[in-house]
Amino acid sequence: MTRTRRSTVPQSDLPPIPGLPEAGLGNHAPLVHSGIRIARNAIMNLFGQGIPLLIGIVTVPLIVRGMGTARFGILSLAWTLLGYLSVFDFGLTRASTKFVAELVSAGERDAVPAVAWTAMTMQLALGVVGGAVLLAVARPLADHILRIPPELIPEAEDCFLTLSAAIPVVLVFNLFRGLLEAGQRFDLINYVRIPFNALYFLLPLAAVYARWSLGELMAGFIFAWAIGALIQFRCCVAVYPALARKPLPRRAWVRRLLRFGGWATVSGVVSPVLVYTDRVLIGMEATISAVGYYSAPFDMVSRLLVIPSSLVSTLFPAFSAASAAGDSHRLQLLLARATKYLLLLIGPLALAVCVFAPSLLSLWLGRDFAHQSSNALRFLAIGILVNALAQVPFALVQGVGRPEIAAKFHLAELPIHIILLYLGVRFWGITGAAVAWTLRVTLDAALLYGAAVRLTTPSTRAFMGERLPQAIGMFLSGALAIGLVVGADSSLPHQLAAALALAFVGVGIVWRCLFSDAERASFGRLIPRTRAQFRDVA
Repeated sequence: MTRTRRSTVPQSDLPPIPGLPEAGLGNHAPLVHSGIRIARNAIMNLFGQGIPLLIGIVTVPLIVRGMGTARFGILSLAWTLLGYLSVFDFGLTRASTKFVAELVSAGERDAVPAVAWTAMTMQLALGVVGGAVLLAVARPLADHILRIPPELIPEAEDCFLTLSAAIPVVLVFNLFRGLLEAGQRFDLINYVRIPFNALYFLLPLAAVYARWSLGELMAGFIFAWAIGALIQFRCCVAVYPALARKPLPRRAWVRRLLRFGGWATVSGVVSPVLVYTDRVLIGMEATISAVGYYSAPFDMVSRLLVIPSSLVSTLFPAFSAASAAGDSHRLQLLLARATKYLLLLIGPLALAVCVFAPSLLSLWLGRDFAHQSSNALRFLAIGILVNALAQVPFALVQGVGRPEIAAKFHLAELPIHIILLYLGVRFWGITGAAVAWTLRVTLDAALLYGAAVRLTTPSTRAFMGERLPQAIGMFLSGALAIGLVVGADSSLPHQLAAALALAFVGVGIVWRCLFSDAERASFGRLIPRTRAQFRDVA
C-alpha cells in the first residue's frame, strides 16, 4: 500500500454523533498536533479527570470509615491485581493508538478498522486468559499469601474471583479510548470519562450504605465498564464510520501490533510490579491495615498525576505523527516545552504536600492517618513529581517506535527496586516503602530523559531555548525559600500566609522570566478558545 502523507486532515472528516456536540473547532479546522490544540485537549482531559478527583476527595474518608481499614486494604489490593493483570493487553492499546494516529495523520481513515478489529479480537482472547489466571490464584492469594484477617478471607476470595470477569471488559474499554485518542477526540473521551471515573468513588460509597460485599461491589464495576465500552464503541463508529462495516481482522496487522506491543508488554508487565509491589510486600511483611495506611496517602498524592496524564495522552499521538513525518524539531520542542510546563504545574503542588502533609492527612482522614502516614506522604510527593516528568520522555520513546528502550530500563530497575523495597519495608515500614519507590522513579526519569535526548538530537538546544534549566533552578530556589520560611514558624496560619505570599511572588517571576512573548500571547488566545470549546461540549 502506497501512502501519500498529508500534514492535516480536515475536521469535516470527523462526522457528528447524533445527540452529541462537535469538538468546537469549526468546519474547516485542521486536525494538526499544534501547541494550541494539544493545550486545549490537555485542559479538557484535566477537567475530565479532575472532576471525579474532587468527588474522591469528599468520598474516600467516608469509604475508609465505612469499610474499615482492613476491608479498604482488600479493595486496594483488588485494584492492584486488576492493574497488574491488565498486562494481558500486551501493549495492543498503545500500539493501536500509535498506528491509528499515523493513519489519521496520513489521511488513511479507511485503514483504521483493520487495526481496530484486529486489536479487539486479540484483546478479548488475551482478556479471557488473564481472567483464567486470576481465577486460579484468587483463593491461594486470599488464604495463604496475604495477611488478611480470618473473618474477611471469604469476602476477599469472592472479591478476587468476581474481579476475574472484569479483565476482558476493561481491555476492550481501554482499546476504544485509545482509538479516540488517536483521532484527537478528547471531547468524546471526557463525555465517558467523567461519569465513569466518578463511579470509582461513588460505587464503593454506595456499597458502604447498601452493605454490599466486596464481591457485589466488583460485579457493579463490571456492569459499569461494559456499558462504558459500548458507549465508547458508538463514539468510535462516529469518528471512524468504516468501523460500522463487517468486522474484518487482518493477519498482517497482528504481526505489526505484536512487534510494537511486545516490548510495550515488557514495560506493561514490569511497570505494575514496580508500582504495586510495595503494597503486596507491606501486606506480607506488615499487616493488611498497614496497606491501608500506605495506599490512602499514595492514592491521594498520585491524583496529581491527572495533570501529566491529561497532557501525555495528547502528546503520544502527536509524537507518533511527528516521528512518522520525520519532524525531529517538533519532537524536541514538544519534549522540552511539556517538561517545563509540568514542572511549573506540579512542582508547587508537590511542594505544598511535602510542607503540609500532617495537616492535610489530619483534615482528610483523621489524626491516626496523619500520625502513621505523614512521612511516607512527603517522600511520595517528591516521587510523584519526578514520575510526572518522566511520563513525557516515556511517551516520546514509545511514540517514535522504540518501546524496547523503556522496557529494558524497567527490566534493569526491577531487581534494584525489589531489594530497596524489601529493605525499606523491613526496617522502616511504609516510610521505607515510599523512599524506595521515590528512588526508583528518579532513576527511571534520568534514564528516559537521556534516551529521549539521544533519539531527537545529540544537543540540548531545545531545553536551553525553552529556558528549562532556569525553570529547574527557580523551582529549587523556591522550595528552599518556602522550607526556610515555613520551618521558622510552627503556626499553621502563619505558614499558610508565608507560603501564599511566596507563591504569589513566584508566579509573577515565572510569568516574566520563563515564558517568551509568543508563549504569553498563546496563553491569551488559549483561554477564550477553550471557553468556547467547553460551551460547545456542554
